[in-house]
Amino acid sequence: MTDHSIALSSATNPAEAEARVGDYVALLKPRVMSLVVFTGFVGLYLAPGALHPVLALTAMLCIAVGAGAAGAINMWYDRDIDALMTRTRGRPIPAGRIEPGAALGFGVSLALAAVAMMGLAVNLAAAGLLALSVTFYVLVYTVWLKRRTPQNIVIGGAAGALPPVIGWAAVTGDVGLDGLILFAIVFMWTPPHFWALALYRSDDYAKAGVPMLPVVSGAAETKRQILLYTLALFPLALAPTALGFAGMGGLAAAAPELYRMFCQVTGYGGATRIADAGPEAVAERLITVRFNADVGRDIPWRFRPVQGAITLRVGETAMAYYSAENLSGRVVTGSAVFNVTPYKAGPYFSKIACFCFDAQTLAPGERVEMPVSFFIDPAIMDDDDLDDVKTITLSYTFFRKADAPEPPEPVVESRLATDAPGKAVN
Repeated sequence: MTDHSIALSSATNPAEAEARVGDYVALLKPRVMSLVVFTGFVGLYLAPGALHPVLALTAMLCIAVGAGAAGAINMWYDRDIDALMTRTRGRPIPAGRIEPGAALGFGVSLALAAVAMMGLAVNLAAAGLLALSVTFYVLVYTVWLKRRTPQNIVIGGAAGALPPVIGWAAVTGDVGLDGLILFAIVFMWTPPHFWALALYRSDDYAKAGVPMLPVVSGAAETKRQILLYTLALFPLALAPTALGFAGMGGLAAAAPELYRMFCQVTGYGGATRIADAGPEAVAERLITVRFNADVGRDIPWRFRPVQGAITLRVGETAMAYYSAENLSGRVVTGSAVFNVTPYKAGPYFSKIACFCFDAQTLAPGERVEMPVSFFIDPAIMDDDDLDDVKTITLSYTFFRKADAPEPPEPVVESRLATDAPGKAVN
């Protein structure tokens, strides 16, 4: 196993690079933080009772800062193995842009501030759970388990499963059975989620001496464990509805919209970003963008891309079209969720205009061609982890939008779905 005191490469000399604000933000693991905030909000939203909007915002901020603080301390402790792995060697500490001591001080200060603010502004129960979450992640997962056992993520996952309980406690002042159900859902979701990443990066973990399950037990056993945990997760996912504190109908109707908003903000799961205009700089690197389309079972539409693929230069703005046709005899409104694969390309795929920004309403038999204007951010050139990306697939899935009002004047003529309705599609 790699000695924690291992000397880092000469690139870690702090004189070689000056820390920027972005480096301190990177210490907080913002993508992980966004997941924590999302699950914390679910707990706060589902909890019985009410919390003043300002206090609710304060609670979410404390959860976010606490999660970021734990991430920063984790990066401080893992700086030796981070320097050995391709996925993590560009992080601020192993890359030499932030001194280890500064990162540790930053993380500890944020953790103390988040817990104190939660206790003073919200309640002591939520503050105690937040302190437990940070402490468990740092001491139990990072220091004790991660380098010692392939069950590290199973036990250590408890830290990541606490945010919905914290959100629940922020409203109610206690935990209760309902809060524990939310904890169990995230707890059972974490291992299969992380093991999928570990399968992809098993060589990295082996090189760093981290005993992740694929390294110790192999890919076949890891896949078997992923299946078992997923099967165990299924009944837990139905428990909130069975217990009556979350309605299946309301959640199903809201899910596509909530998922789209969440992924759009965070870049999670290959979600794309939104830009006002394309970049000025255009690189010579070529990337092919392929297009995919699908529909949910509840929407009677035929939906497909007009073109199969477009090859463009990084930074170049392109326009693509998707065709949708309402096959039913009634007005139907749909809302699209979207992502790109490989997922790691999501933060660099930006849309300027897209039919997915708004719900689309089609009259009976109506067919439209819907545009999407996009570019690939030149910042992708600075990410070593994406040097191998030559093809990106942009995918959309339309779901029926519940309780959507019918348009005041149903459109009879096929049209192009832009700001100039009425243009026929041949």
